[in-house]
Amino acid sequence: MRLSVYGEREGYLGVMLPGPDSGHLTISKRLSRAALRDFPSKIEYAGTAGAGAAGPALEAEAVAEEPQSAADAEDILWIPEPNPWSLFSDWEQKEAWRSVSGTLRSEHENTILLAMPSGEAGKMKGVYMTADGVRELDGEKYIIFKIDDGKIN
Repeated sequence: MRLSVYGEREGYLGVMLPGPDSGHLTISKRLSRAALRDFPSKIEYAGTAGAGAAGPALEAEAVAEEPQSAADAEDILWIPEPNPWSLFSDWEQKEAWRSVSGTLRSEHENTILLAMPSGEAGKMKGVYMTADGVRELDGEKYIIFKIDDGKIN
């Protein structure tokens, strides 16, 4: 996956590759002062390179075309989660999720699932997360995240 940061313009970071230990996508890069001049002065969020002004909403719709795994399970009971930030151990995730409303929570195969209304994706500035899939619940599209040990898995 090609990754960029966004603000008043796009700043290309590079390609995320599977890490040697976990297999999760990672990127490690040092930037010179000259390279940083081409980056936005204030970074608002990170996302797929070339997403431009559409940003996180574009990513949410791209995920919507590929539902998968726990998000597809039909036998899941969803309940409102008024404080989604409380499910996270990482302070950056906690802060990012404080602005999100309308979330639902469930448990499936010993994993916490968190469903965020797709319209809330634009509030997740500054945080990049991997969704487990998309599901329509009560006529609204939700982006589903798996949470293990306080982190999105």
